[in-house]
Amino acid sequence: MTSGAPIEVRAELGNPEAIKRSLRLERDKHLPNNSNSVGDMLEDEWTKYSD
Repeated sequence: MTSGAPIEVRAELGNPEAIKRSLRLERDKHLPNNSNSVGDMLEDEWTKYSD
């Protein structure tokens, strides 16, 4: 990511892993919420039990 930059620039940027984490967090703010719950994906008739 920053391997071609001068050492002074890399020092100012900080830890490469922290930069990646910050970029991922910012990117994730703009993604739709992905539910992991099957119940959230099912609608009315599929959520009721019957005999």
